Order: sequence, then structure tokens, then C-alpha cells
Amino acid sequence: MEFTRKELYTLLNSRPQGLWLLGVDLSEADLRRVSLVDANLEEANLRGANLTGADLSGANLSEANLEGADLSRAILTGANLEEANLNQARLSEANLVQANLNGVTLTGADLEGANLERARLVDARATKAKFQRAVLRETHLMEADLSEADLSNADLLMAILSMANLRQANLSNAVLIRVEMNSADLSGANLRGCDLRGINLSEVNLTGAIMPDGYPAR
Repeated sequence: MEFTRKELYTLLNSRPQGLWLLGVDLSEADLRRVSLVDANLEEANLRGANLTGADLSGANLSEANLEGADLSRAILTGANLEEANLNQARLSEANLVQANLNGVTLTGADLEGANLERARLVDARATKAKFQRAVLRETHLMEADLSEADLSNADLLMAILSMANLRQANLSNAVLIRVEMNSADLSGANLRGCDLRGINLSEVNLTGAIMPDGYPAR
């Protein structure tokens, strides 16, 4: 069944749960504070949509186009965003606890203050993304591309960054206690003020990295 935009807005404003909106076009839509709990938005076009404060808990957004969308303060706990396009999206202070972001693209996205605790970002592409003050505790970032990303003051306690690309990334004052970094590339990264307790740096590429006080320059 196809809906006009007016019909869709009426439906969404009724705060339903578990909607099936596979491939729906909601580009540039005003969806502030809408409830889309457990909705199926696989392959949906939400490019440039305003989803500020929206509740997308448990929603399926796999392969959705969210480029340039505003998801500030949105609730995405347990949501599936695998292979979604979030380039240049705004996710500041969003709740992404235990969300699936494997293979997602986040180039230039703003995740300042977002909560990604125990989320999965395996093979994510987040070049130049902003993660300042973000919570990334126990987050899986294996093989993620975080080159030139800003992770200053982020909390990465016990995160997994094995084989991740963090070239030229800013990790100043980040919490990196007990992070797994096997074969990670941190060449040229800024680690000033970081707590590196419990990290095995023997297989990490730290060429040209700015190290915390007390660590030898590389």
C-alpha cells in the first residue's frame, strides 16, 4: 500500500508501533519527536529528514539513506542501521546503545555526546566524523575507518579497535583503558592526555603519533 505524504504524517502522528515502511520516501520530511518504535524502514529514503528527538528504538533502518538527516537526541537503542548512509548526518546526543551500525557510512557525521555503548560499528566508514564526548564503552569498531575523526574526550573504555584505521585522528583526553588495538593504525594520531592503561601497543602503528606524557615519542 502506498501513502501520500499527508496520509503518512497522519499515520505517524498516531504513534503506531511496528509499522512496515519498506523503501518509503520521506526525504526532507519533518519527523520531529515522531514514534517509529520497531518500524521497518529498510532501504527508506530519509535524506535530509528532521528526526530530532524521534523514537526509533528497535527500528530496522538497514540500507536506509539518512544522508544529511538530523537525528539529534533521537532514540535508536537496539536499532538496525547496517549498511545505512549517514554521511553528514547529525546525531549529537543520540542514544545508540546496542545499535547495529556494521558497514555504515558516517563520513563527516556529527555524533558529539552520543551514547554508542555496546554498539557495533564493524567495518564502519567514519572519516572526519565527530565523536567528541561520545560514549563508546565496549563498542565494537573492528576494521572501522576513523581516519581524521575527532574522538577528543570520548569514553572508549574496553572498546575493540582491532585493525581500525585511526590515522590523523584526534583522541586527546579520551579514555582508552583496556581498549583492544591489535594491528590498529594510529599513525599521526593525537593521544595527548589519554589514559592508556591495560593496552598492548606492541602491534599498533604509532608512527608520528603525539603520545601522552610519560610515553616515548614514536
